[in-house]
Amino acid sequence: MNTTWNITKMIRYQSTGLVYEVQYRIISTIEEFTYTDFGVVTIEGNPSSPDFIPYEDLKENIVLEWVKDVLGVSGVDSIENTQYMILQEMINTAQNPSATGLPWER
Repeated sequence: MNTTWNITKMIRYQSTGLVYEVQYRIISTIEEFTYTDFGVVTIEGNPSSPDFIPYEDLKENIVLEWVKDVLGVSGVDSIENTQYMILQEMINTAQNPSATGLPWER
């Protein structure tokens, strides 16, 4: 499974540039099957901290680290495992299509 995490939106305080909410997207693919999900995390920070990164200097990989830190290893694993299970179900459904009807009503 190939999984890509993206940042789709950040909400910040204009006065300080402190980002406090991050919206993200996870796209997972197996063969020709793709599943996309979205999430939101709240970020805590302090613009007075020596580690503070000004808004205009942020890069997606940094913000993705924040998101994954908030979710924790088990949260990230859970999201990715859910994506995998959904994709496996999509593949199974495509390989074993179902049908409805009554044979005597053709």
